[in-house]
Amino acid sequence: MVALSTQFILPLASALLLLAAALSDLAWRIIPNRIPVLVACAGLVSQFLIGDPAWALIGAVGVFAFCVVLWRLNVIGGGDVKLLAAVALCVPPANLLGLYMAIALTGTALGVLYLLLRPVMRRLLPHFLARPVSLWRRVVRVEFWRIRRGRSLPYGIAIATGTLTILFQGIFQ
Repeated sequence: MVALSTQFILPLASALLLLAAALSDLAWRIIPNRIPVLVACAGLVSQFLIGDPAWALIGAVGVFAFCVVLWRLNVIGGGDVKLLAAVALCVPPANLLGLYMAIALTGTALGVLYLLLRPVMRRLLPHFLARPVSLWRRVVRVEFWRIRRGRSLPYGIAIATGTLTILFQGIFQ
């Protein structure tokens, strides 16, 4: 049962929470505090079950301290700080570099996508303004507006995607 929970149930719970964080960040540019707390708890339980959690906690605290400095410099958002520290607990400490490389690569891809979409938005936005507004259309319309004006990226998507890549890579090996 312990092997099942560490290899499937806890990563699945983390995955669902990360998807919720990504969707919230996309729609409102907010990552609710409870999501990083729950991700950190799931990760901490995993660390206790698979080994000594001390190194994982040291890694998470180090990431949090570094990200707080970036937040104070207005480089990243506060929700991203909390989520980046929380996902540090979801992987073994030896995989932290790979985790943050995966997050950086997915963040780069997201940034390039947003840059490529900017010129296209002028033609597509009127189609979304003329129709009735559902939640999905509202999110798309606001995101188009943000892309056209060069606003912030929903980096929670990159954090979730990079983390899920590393989490499920470990499960399926």
